[in-house]
Amino acid sequence: MLFESQQKLDVTNRWCSIFIKVAAGISAVIVLMYLSYFYASPSVTLENRSEFVIESAIINLPLSRLDFGEIHTSQDNTIYYDLAQLDGQYEYHLLLDSGDLLEGTCGYITNFEINKRVVLVLNDIGEISCQF
Repeated sequence: MLFESQQKLDVTNRWCSIFIKVAAGISAVIVLMYLSYFYASPSVTLENRSEFVIESAIINLPLSRLDFGEIHTSQDNTIYYDLAQLDGQYEYHLLLDSGDLLEGTCGYITNFEINKRVVLVLNDIGEISCQF
């Protein structure tokens, strides 16, 4: 009788081990897919290095509108956007707490730019600079 229960225990342990390995493998694949999505997706980062608070920040792409919301002094915000885009420019519209509205274009965007990183920086004198 003891021999039979030991066999059942071995079978249960084997199935449990297989289940744990399969679950770990599936979890690893999901995490890898999640991280690779953020690696491949292009992004726009808006950095506020000024004494002003950005009350509203909107960047228009040919097929997307990125709304960064409010960004306080010495803070930044990053938004990832879709790879499928038409050719065009990054058009920014920033409303500062001083009432000033900063508008302009910056850089060029094309279709399927993998891992493109664009950084717009608002400096101390209220000017926008673009870094790619």
